[in-house]
Amino acid sequence: MTDLSPILDLALLYNPGLAHRDIYTIRLWLNEGCDPDKDILPTMKQLMGKNARIGSFGFFTEAIRDARDKRKAAEILEAKKQELAPDEFADRRKAERIAWLRQRLPHRVECDAALRDWMKAYEAKHGRVEA
Repeated sequence: MTDLSPILDLALLYNPGLAHRDIYTIRLWLNEGCDPDKDILPTMKQLMGKNARIGSFGFFTEAIRDARDKRKAAEILEAKKQELAPDEFADRRKAERIAWLRQRLPHRVECDAALRDWMKAYEAKHGRVEA
């Protein structure tokens, strides 16, 4: 079980009333994969510095989830970088950007013959890429 005391200590220093709130929200963050040291505490400190009176742990939820998502995306990116050679990694990132464009702005990819042809060749070799 994760030690909640650093989170509660920070809340107590910031607003004693906040520290006495239901800790269900903190448990929810942890169950969703948020890391106390990498996601929760830094995000709470940042938001507390910008806001004079926060009265609920729920106030932090979206920002903490965003921090978790950014951290996990960076970890996935690093793992991809480890398993691919540098030029393969660059090609993979290019293919992911084109797939993102294809999903959101399909006319741009279809109109640009060079992008379209490069992507067809890449996907013929590596399979379809999703954004």
